[in-house]
Amino acid sequence: MEILIDQSNTLFLDLEKWMISTDRQCKLVEESSTHYTVQNKNGIRVNLPKHILTANALSIQNGMVELSEGLYDTFVKGPTHESNDNAFNTLFRKSASLLFQQADQILAKPEYFLLKPDLLKSSDLYQGAFYTPLGAIVQAWEQDEELHFKSFADKDDLFLVAVSGSLLTNRYSTTFWCRSTEELLNYNSQNHPLPEGFKYYLDKFKVLNRADLSIKIDFQHEALQTLLESF
Repeated sequence: MEILIDQSNTLFLDLEKWMISTDRQCKLVEESSTHYTVQNKNGIRVNLPKHILTANALSIQNGMVELSEGLYDTFVKGPTHESNDNAFNTLFRKSASLLFQQADQILAKPEYFLLKPDLLKSSDLYQGAFYTPLGAIVQAWEQDEELHFKSFADKDDLFLVAVSGSLLTNRYSTTFWCRSTEELLNYNSQNHPLPEGFKYYLDKFKVLNRADLSIKIDFQHEALQTLLESF
């Protein structure tokens, strides 16, 4: 899958590597008196209660079983997404300051460019939330001077990371990365309002959330680990 990162550069994303397989055929690995341990095409292993397969009229044939869409989502996709996302968001927040200084590496591979941690989520109470890809935001910091605050809230050299609030009430919160102190900072509009207001900056982040960048890779934690190991 091609990912356009700017007007002249395209990167190819290996979907088989970074997405959970849509092939629901799973291989039998182990068997106990009550469970089957099966493995999907990505190597993800899960334990399936035998009574669940019986209730769904499924059985092991030649060491393989094709799960229904519902079972595949419940036992393979759902738990994998949950565990991967939790580990990913914990590691990203811990490493955010280091990551924000590595624009060249982030822009070099699509699986890095597309990383979407909770930290980069902006939202309006009524319009909903969206995630800014990591690559898009580090690009924007280089290209849009209005996302770089030379001074704000008695701090120097800050970059706006995300905004969330309500357009109706114009009350909102902001997250910044301070390059001078290498820390993440959170403010609210009552104490530290943005110079151009909430909507102005929310719209800037919306532009970065292009439709062609809407894909979210399933194995974000593994991609982030690989990125950090490259530094």
